Amino acid sequence: MEITKQDIQALKLCDDVILRHHRGKSGAIEAIKRASWEAKQKNPFLEDKHYVIAINSYLINTKDDSTAFEMIAGPSYAHSTISGAIGFLREGDDISLEWAKGFGDSDSVKNAGMTSDMVFLVVQRKDKRYNFFLAQSITPIGSLARMIKAA
Repeated sequence: MEITKQDIQALKLCDDVILRHHRGKSGAIEAIKRASWEAKQKNPFLEDKHYVIAINSYLINTKDDSTAFEMIAGPSYAHSTISGAIGFLREGDDISLEWAKGFGDSDSVKNAGMTSDMVFLVVQRKDKRYNFFLAQSITPIGSLARMIKAA
């Protein structure tokens, strides 16, 4: 899906980012702007704002029909992994998410009874493809907190 100027602006201004993969090849990036605690104390009707960008989303190295979810810090946080990707985006870029189930499963991770999933933002600009690492989740095998959940 091609990203718009408004999509990029929402990502630049957000506090948190939710990444989602739905069954099939659809997904979303949700940019969340939080109402401050102080403002909510003065006005209990204030709410966080959600801006949803529908995109293509793919599971790689797995054949099951899983769902996936990850929440990461937005660009306002010093150590946000998405900041560089957002700064790179240009209107008209075709973006998608790639979810890699068990992609970080080294012998050490497996021997500890853990598994490691990862998610990447893929940017297609004209004839070039760019991959941005966004998040990694290391959880016990079978954990309900796993990034990529089997159908």
